[in-house]
Amino acid sequence: MKLEYYTRTANLISFTRIIFILPIILLYPNKIFMIILFAVAAASDYFDGFFARREGPTKFGKVWDSFCDKFFFLSLALFFLSKGDINIFQFIVLLLKDFYVLALIIMTGIMSLYDKRVLALKGLLNARWPGKITSVIVFLCLGYVILGLPAFEYVIFVPLISAVIAIIDYTVVFGSKISEVL
Repeated sequence: MKLEYYTRTANLISFTRIIFILPIILLYPNKIFMIILFAVAAASDYFDGFFARREGPTKFGKVWDSFCDKFFFLSLALFFLSKGDINIFQFIVLLLKDFYVLALIIMTGIMSLYDKRVLALKGLLNARWPGKITSVIVFLCLGYVILGLPAFEYVIFVPLISAVIAIIDYTVVFGSKISEVL
């Protein structure tokens, strides 16, 4: 494929989330500059989708955007865990949906070894609204941690509930799609 396929505006915007990880971490504990960079990185998640819809989405772009989101979340959550800003339960909750989707991807790969029709299923692991909403909530929670706002031990239940709803949604869709070939 041509380089233009990979360097579309939406894909370059997605990449900014990875670029912003190190400056955000290096600015710790300067909350003002951290939150400014974090807000720009969070906004990039909206704008990459805007440009992808405008230019036409690509298979690479869908995977790349998802990877950039997960890498951004994981990097910052690990950093905050290492600094003691969040505990292990909060870390797991923040990444619960992403861990589950990763498990579904692995399971799909294993299932495709036994039945190649699994790979032909359209929309098997497409992004869905409950998952997108959970991602927005996780972005907001990471911003909450950066700002050092109180009562995070209670706020963490919002992404937990959202992640459970997203997991149920992904499970129902995954199960119905897989049942088409089994």
